[in-house]
Amino acid sequence: MNQAQAPIAYNVADATIRSLSEQFLLLHTNGPEDRSALALVRESRLQVKALRVTIEKRRKELKVEALEYCRRVDEEAKRLFGMLEPIESHLIAEEQKVAEELARREKELLDKRMAALTELGIFSMLSPETVKNMSDAEFVAVLERQTALAEERRLEAELNAAKQEADRQARVEEQRKIEAERAAFEAEREAAKQEADRLRALVEAEVAKRRAELAKEEEALRARVAAEQAAAAQAKAERDAAEREAASIREEEERRKSAQADTEAKAEATKKACTLADVAFLRRLALHMRKLQIDVLSAIEVDDLASAIEAGEDLL
Repeated sequence: MNQAQAPIAYNVADATIRSLSEQFLLLHTNGPEDRSALALVRESRLQVKALRVTIEKRRKELKVEALEYCRRVDEEAKRLFGMLEPIESHLIAEEQKVAEELARREKELLDKRMAALTELGIFSMLSPETVKNMSDAEFVAVLERQTALAEERRLEAELNAAKQEADRQARVEEQRKIEAERAAFEAEREAAKQEADRLRALVEAEVAKRRAELAKEEEALRARVAAEQAAAAQAKAERDAAEREAASIREEEERRKSAQADTEAKAEATKKACTLADVAFLRRLALHMRKLQIDVLSAIEVDDLASAIEAGEDLL
């Protein structure tokens, strides 16, 4: 048995740890007041700690021995490696030269094959790994087959190109015709627009002229209507004034007649009632009536009445 497989002895039995687990994992405290349980827990913890410290001390001792052994093993291996390294390096270098030459030849062959495939336009159809693993016979067969296919594709491409060119020429000619028709249409539309503009200008001028004439006629009509209305208003005002004057004359005549009738009635009554002694009074009355600008006829009548009384005429 070598040292790596030798048992590691810590002088602590698993049964001892299992016994402590069975005893101490059942311990519990009921708070700060449970002093007896707390003391038992502390005592048990210190016992477990002492066992752990013993194991740790032994671990360090064992590790020191192991580290020293490992150091000696590494130094011996390093010495032997140093003796073998030049031999191995020489052999690796020789193998590397052969491997590099083979790799160069493989790459050269692969480059030639890929260039040939690329020239045929099938570079993306075969992966470099597939091409590299082909034998010469396989590659020649593929190359011949692809060459025939490439020729077919070339001819087909030329036919397609010719057809596309013919289609393009047809489209160009069609486009040229469309452009010519569009240009002709645009010219016709522009001519029609100009003619429409000319006609619209004539119509607008005629409309403007007619509007001006209508405006003048309307203005003359308004002036004539205003004059007729003014004349009618003047005539109505004159009629109203004449009617008011006639009404005033009629009213004045009626007042005069009424006053005359009243005066005659009063004179008649006065003739019957008055005596010669009233003559002086009547004279004063007539004078007073003249001063008051009473109707002249009434004043004269009063005066005549006074004269008649003074002459001693029979008034009855």
